[in-house]
Amino acid sequence: MDFSMGVGAAASSERSDTRSLEENYTWPVPISHDVFQSLKNNESLLCEVLLKKFGCVSTLFSPALEGNSKSLVEPVFRKRLVLGLELSVWKDDLTKHAVDAVVNAANEDLIHSGGLAGALERAGGPDIREESRRLVATYGKIPVGGIAVTGAGKLPCKMIIHAVGPQWQLLGPELSIQKLQTAIINILNRATCEHVPIKTIAIPALGSGIFQVPVGLCTKVILQTICYHLQRNQVGHLKEIHLVSNEERTVAAFLAASESILGRNELDLWKSPETMPLFNTEPQLVQGHVEHQEAFKAEMTKFNSHHRNDNNVSHWTREEQRTNGLEAESPTVNLMGTNKETMQEAAAWIKRLPTSQDHYRIENNHILYFGKEEHDDLSLIQKTTRVSITEHILTGKTYLEIKGDRSDLIEVVMKIECMLFDVQEKVARKNKKALCNFLGQWTDQQPKQQNETIENILYHRCLLALCPEVQRGKKMFKKCGLQVIKVEEIKNAELTAAYQKKKKMMEVKTKRSPASVRAFQQVPFQFLDAVCRVGFHRFYTASCNPHYGAGTYFTTNLKNIADNVKISNTNEFIYVFEAEVLKGSSCQGHRSNIVPPPLSPGALNCYDSVVDSESKPETIVIFNTMQAIPRYLWTCIQDHEQPQGYSLGPVSSSWWNWEKSSNGSSVD
Repeated sequence: MDFSMGVGAAASSERSDTRSLEENYTWPVPISHDVFQSLKNNESLLCEVLLKKFGCVSTLFSPALEGNSKSLVEPVFRKRLVLGLELSVWKDDLTKHAVDAVVNAANEDLIHSGGLAGALERAGGPDIREESRRLVATYGKIPVGGIAVTGAGKLPCKMIIHAVGPQWQLLGPELSIQKLQTAIINILNRATCEHVPIKTIAIPALGSGIFQVPVGLCTKVILQTICYHLQRNQVGHLKEIHLVSNEERTVAAFLAASESILGRNELDLWKSPETMPLFNTEPQLVQGHVEHQEAFKAEMTKFNSHHRNDNNVSHWTREEQRTNGLEAESPTVNLMGTNKETMQEAAAWIKRLPTSQDHYRIENNHILYFGKEEHDDLSLIQKTTRVSITEHILTGKTYLEIKGDRSDLIEVVMKIECMLFDVQEKVARKNKKALCNFLGQWTDQQPKQQNETIENILYHRCLLALCPEVQRGKKMFKKCGLQVIKVEEIKNAELTAAYQKKKKMMEVKTKRSPASVRAFQQVPFQFLDAVCRVGFHRFYTASCNPHYGAGTYFTTNLKNIADNVKISNTNEFIYVFEAEVLKGSSCQGHRSNIVPPPLSPGALNCYDSVVDSESKPETIVIFNTMQAIPRYLWTCIQDHEQPQGYSLGPVSSSWWNWEKSSNGSSVD
C-alpha cells in the first residue's frame, strides 16, 4: 500500500517511559460513591494500573468532599516504590491529615508538651495523654529509636505511633543517624505487620524540630531508610507512605530528598487542564510511537458526536452531564493522557470494575504464563482477602474468575491486572530476545550488551493523511460495517529484517518466491504495543476458536472481523492490523495442528501454513511469528449504517500498492 505521508513522523524508543504531556486531554469518568470509596482506599494501586495499562495519569475527586480541609490538600511529590505501594510528600497539618496511622516525634517519657507532640495531644484530647502515661508506668521509658503505640483520640487517624528520635547535640552525627534509621525501621515494621491493618501512614521529619537534627540530613536518612527497608521486606497491608510537614522548609527538604533518591516526580506529568486545547497540531511522544492529532480531527469530531469528550466539563449543560453519567454529586476518576482512544479504553475499563456484583472475570491468555511466583501471589491474595480466584483454561480462551466480598473485589482485580501487565512485559521481552537471536544480532555479545540490544528495538507508528488511498480503504472498511477513525503505518526495522530473512529461507527451501498475502487481524487494545514491538503472536489476537490449529490467525475478508465484533457499546474502538503474511505452501488446517503438517506422510519438510479452504482461503494460520509483519493499524468503531446483508470476499489488491511499503516483496 503506497500511502503518501501527509504528516511528518518521528521515531521513538518503545522502552522510553517519557511522555510529552504538554498538550493533553482530560476525561472525568463518573463512578458510584461505593466504587469511589474502594478506589480511594487503593488510590496508589489505581494509579499504577492506569499508568501501566493505558499510560494515563489519574486522580480521584468527590464533590461531596469539597470544603473539607483535607480535600484541599494535594501532595507535592508522588512515586510508586513497589507493587501497590506509593510514597508522597505533603504540606499539611498532621493533626488534620487523614491516614490510618500518624507518627509522633515523641520524647522518652511520652510527655507531649511542645512541638508536634503537643499539637497532636491538644487536637486529640486527654485520652492520648492518659494512655501514654499508662504505657510508661507499665513498661518504662521508650529508648531512643524505639516506638510506642496509642489510640488517636479525636484525631482523624486510627492510631499514633510515638517514635523517639535522636538529640543531635547529645548523640552527635554518627549515632544520631543510626538511631534515626532504627526509629524509621521500627515504624515500618509496625506499619507492615500482617496483623496490623495499616494502609496509610504519615511520617514527619523525625528529630528535625526540638532535637535539632539538620533537616536536609534528616529527610535524606528517612528516604534512604524507607527504600532500604522496602527492598528487603514485605509491605503487608501498607499502600501509602506520606511524608508530612506544615513548614515550607521541611517540605522542600522532603521534596529534594525524594527527587534525589527516587527520581522523577510523577506529579510533573500533570499540567493545568484549563489551558489544554481539544486538538493538538504538533507531533507528540507516546509510549512506542508518535502521533499527529490534527490529521484525524475530522474523524474524531464525528466520533465525538456519539460520545462527547470535552476537556472542560464545567462547560457542559446539565443535560450533557446527565447524558455522560455525571450527576451533580457524582465522584469521578479524572484521567489525563495524550491520546483520545487510549483514554476511552481506560474509561471503559474503569466502568467495567465490579460495582454491585460479587464476581469479575479477567480474560487474558497470558495467564498461561503464570509461574510459581504468580500463583503464590494469588494464593496470598486469597488468604488475606475475602475472595476466591479460579483459573479457567478453555479452547482459545483463558480467564480468571474472581468471586467474593465486594469491598475486596476491586482491590484484588487491580492487583491481578498489575501482575498480568508485568507478565506480558516478560513475555514481550522473551519474544524480543527470540527476534534478536533469529537475526543473529548478538552472536559475540556479552549478556549486558544483549540486554542493551533488546532495549534498543525501535518502532514508528506514523499517522497517515487522508490521501486517496486511505479514503478508498475507509470505504472498504465501511462496506464491512466498520467506520475508520484513523490509520497508522507501522515501521519496525528489526521485524522487517526478520520477515525478509524468513522469506529468503522459504525461498531457498522451495526454490521459488513464497506466496504472500495481505490479511487482517483484530487485536485488543492492551496488545497493540506488543504487536508493534515484537510482531504477531497467537496470545495477542482477539479470542477465536482454533478450528485449524494452535497458530496465529489472519483473515483476508474484513467482513469476518466485523461479524465477530460483539460489543454492546458502539463507541468502543476496534483495532485491526493489516499485515503482510507469508502464506507459502498451505493445506487444509485441523484443530489438532500445533505445527504445519508434513508435505507428505513421513516427509521432513512441512507446509508453511494452513487455511480454512484450499480453493478459496479466507483464514490463514501461521505457526512461525516471523512469517507476518504488521504494516498498518486501522482504528475503527462499528458503523450501523452499512447495507444490510452486504458480503465482501477477500479484498482485491487493485487499489493497493504494497511494493513501496514492503521493501520490494511481492504480494501474490
